[in-house]
This record gives sequence, C-alpha cells and structure tokens, in this order.
Amino acid sequence: MATVKDNDPQLSAISPARASQGDPGLAGPVPEGDTAAFTRGQSRGRELAGLWRRRFAAWAEENPGQLLFAGVIVGFVAGKLFRRPRRIELEVD
Repeated sequence: MATVKDNDPQLSAISPARASQGDPGLAGPVPEGDTAAFTRGQSRGRELAGLWRRRFAAWAEENPGQLLFAGVIVGFVAGKLFRRPRRIELEVD
C-alpha cells in the first residue's frame, strides 16, 4: 500500500505555474505531525468500530426479538425512501 510520501505522480501533475502561486494544499510534503494525527485517528476509529460491533453482537444475542423488529422497521423505512411510487400514465383520446 502506498504512503502519502509516495504520491509523487499527483504532485508532478500540478502545473508549475499553479504550484508557484503559494497554495499550501497543493505543493510540498505533508508535515509529520499531520501524518501522526491521521494515524492516531485511524486507529481510534478502528477501536471504536470494534467496540460498537461487539456491543451490537451482544445486544443481538440477548434480544433476538428486538433485532428482528428493528430489521423490519429498517427495511420498511428503506423501502419508503428508495422505492418511488409508480407513475400512472393516462391515455387521452
């Protein structure tokens, strides 16, 4: 997997005139502090996702009836959101 520092093709794709305008988001290396913060955020997100996955699995095991009811409700709401009513076209003679 490529790292942020290996993105040379993206940096070289920027025109030299645009890079020389002083836009800090387009040119130059990524500061190390930003990379470390991003890595910490990723690991914290993974920890939280694992925690919520375990909590959900425990709840589902303890309450299978509620899980079934929640699934029906979610399916109903998704069906209402994503399925439009059919258009009725009347033929006028």
